[in-house]
Amino acid sequence: MAALHCGETVTAHRAIETRRTYERPSMQPHESAAIIRGLMRVGRLEQGWEVLNDELRLPMDGLSLASDHSQEVLKHRARALASIASRHFYDGEPYVAARALSYLGCLGTVVAESPVALGDLDLPWAKLVTAATVCADTVSKKGWEAKHKDARISLPSDFTDLVWDAMSQFPCPRDDEECYIEDYIAATPK
Repeated sequence: MAALHCGETVTAHRAIETRRTYERPSMQPHESAAIIRGLMRVGRLEQGWEVLNDELRLPMDGLSLASDHSQEVLKHRARALASIASRHFYDGEPYVAARALSYLGCLGTVVAESPVALGDLDLPWAKLVTAATVCADTVSKKGWEAKHKDARISLPSDFTDLVWDAMSQFPCPRDDEECYIEDYIAATPK
């Protein structure tokens, strides 16, 4: 993490590879999530996605999410994806945020089948809605430049729809069949 904060991406890359090779059994989900956020912050998107899909991957279909480790992985994967979406909305990169929200939405059915309570994820839905709104305003004023391969993603005209689509795939916080955006926002940590 220190190398990423100092902009030493080559050193950070070597450290990540060494960690992956020699320290895999002792890797903690919160460390992986921090590395992912650091990589995204310095513009190493593809490497960030690789770490996410390697170190914070969920158990294969049919395997239990009952273990404490699997639940921690789920929580930190969800939080990392929310952080990626928020950061890239604020940075005026809606296509990266859209990819993160797509992955986040896929976790909704996993959460519904796991022992993890929606409240335990502490997903910042309100912050994501605000970030999407800010991004939409920025893009409408300045436009945006496709810098990454994520720019191939088709985006709706209202970026808050991306947040709502991800949100709506999660169980309703009130345990009702019908759920509204306000229900998720009310369940957002303060």
